[in-house]
Parts: sequence; structure tokens; C-alpha cells
Amino acid sequence: MDTFNMQSNATVSASTNISSIAVVGSNVLLNNEIVKKSIQYKFSTDLGNSNAINGKMARLVVNCFVKEGNIDTVMADTKISFTLSDGSHSHAYEAKKLKIFNDLFVATADVTLKIS
Repeated sequence: MDTFNMQSNATVSASTNISSIAVVGSNVLLNNEIVKKSIQYKFSTDLGNSNAINGKMARLVVNCFVKEGNIDTVMADTKISFTLSDGSHSHAYEAKKLKIFNDLFVATADVTLKIS
């Protein structure tokens, strides 16, 4: 499990950047509560003040639908980055991919938020 070390009393944001030919639908969650839904390949959202979200889990879940091409090739070529920032520093996490069906795979990134 990854950990993002935040500064105290900082606004924390999450940015997602997806490079894929698959059709995508994404959710950003904070402690299993959806804070952002998107069908865009690049988007951002605020997660809140670091003092309020300390100890919580930030999660990105991306459903990738492959309409053309070989799913294994599309999965290998797909890059999904989940970047957390507190204004003074940021860190990018690579999403892990899992094939569900011959035309669907899911990518996830789970990061614990912690004040350092």
C-alpha cells in the first residue's frame, strides 16, 4: 500500500492522466465515498484539507472498455497516473491493471493519506 505524506493544514488535490485507446469511466474515492466521477482522460479534483483527511484512503478506479484491438495489447499500452499534491509537493502513482473480460479491464491505485 502506498502512502502520500502531506503537509499539515494543506489543500490536497488528486489529478488523473489516462493514455489509452480504451473508452474509460473513472471514479475517485475518499474512504470508499465517491468524490469525483469522470469520462475524461485527464481531470483533477480537490480531496480537502490535509487535517480533515489524515489517515484516509484515496482511491482511483478506472473501468476501461476495449472496443477495438486486442485487450492484452491495449492493457500493455495503457498508462494511468494518479497524482496527489498538497501544494508544496506531489507524487504520481501508477495504477495497477486487471483484465476482467475480453473487452474490459480495471485499473486501480490506492494511497493512504498521512500528515508527515
